[in-house]
Amino acid sequence: MVGVEAFTDWVEFETWPAPGCPTCGAGFLSGEDKLDKVETARSVSWRKEEAWEPDWIHGVLSGHLTCNNERCGEFVVVGGTWCVGDSRDPYQQYAERLTLRFFHPPLQFIRIPEKTPDETARAIRDASSLLLANPSAAANRLRQGIEALLTAKKVKRFTIATRRNGSTFRDRLTLHARIEILRKSEKDVADLLEAVKWIGNDGSHESGLTAREVLVGARIMEAALYRLFESRDPEMERIVRKIIKNKGIRKRT
Repeated sequence: MVGVEAFTDWVEFETWPAPGCPTCGAGFLSGEDKLDKVETARSVSWRKEEAWEPDWIHGVLSGHLTCNNERCGEFVVVGGTWCVGDSRDPYQQYAERLTLRFFHPPLQFIRIPEKTPDETARAIRDASSLLLANPSAAANRLRQGIEALLTAKKVKRFTIATRRNGSTFRDRLTLHARIEILRKSEKDVADLLEAVKWIGNDGSHESGLTAREVLVGARIMEAALYRLFESRDPEMERIVRKIIKNKGIRKRT
């Protein structure tokens, strides 16, 4: 079933991905032909320019899609932008490109095992809502989900440190340090979480992460949760090793 990954790039009406319903998981969302597309004031003003071309046209879109499952009938609110640009169809010069930035309820992001701690599940759902509008914020929310997971697993958050005068205080452990503690008992899971942490770090440093890159982190997070509560994924582990080696989703130069 088509999920949010289909909208990490622009789409055309002619090749609408028909996403799965986020509520029932059985139906598909339709009604894209009824979305309200409005040209911006700037785009309208540009039409007066002598050099105007169709690919100067751009605007905003909003509306809702409807689940075609009669037992569900969910309405999903959508919003985004659109423009005229080169078509992916080699026999057509121009096409209206739709870039969806918002779905509510959000489209399927990853599967969350039933035993996932509530705070971690909440962070994942928040990340799914942010993915298209602000990928870096979504990555950072996944990172917070790891913190919540480690707390639920009773991995300590503080250590006792000593000041120069001999007094002691509680010093907060970094996320990396907490993952290293988990590694003593759950090495494979720690590797998975470390990879998500690096992607989350990229989001925190405003590196301009793409939605597709964040989705890699989300699926690694999913693999970690299923490794803890269900089963393992060898292919995901290969991707994880690469991210850890590069210390991020992109290779360092």
